[in-house]
Amino acid sequence: MMYIHYCQFCHRIHMLNGHKTICPTCELRLTELRITYMEYIELDMEQRRHLKDKLLSPRQLAALQIPQHT
Repeated sequence: MMYIHYCQFCHRIHMLNGHKTICPTCELRLTELRITYMEYIELDMEQRRHLKDKLLSPRQLAALQIPQHT
């Protein structure tokens, strides 16, 4: 299954299979987002830019992330 992840360090959105924790670009920690793969692919370029802008805010990122598994 595909999941949407965000890297706070290299500021990239990744579509990855499974619940990954390491960024394939910079190898630092990823944040898994609540948005589904199907929701993300339906976004147009402006909506994707808006989402990426929201992810720059720590408060908004926290609201959009899936709670960490323990």
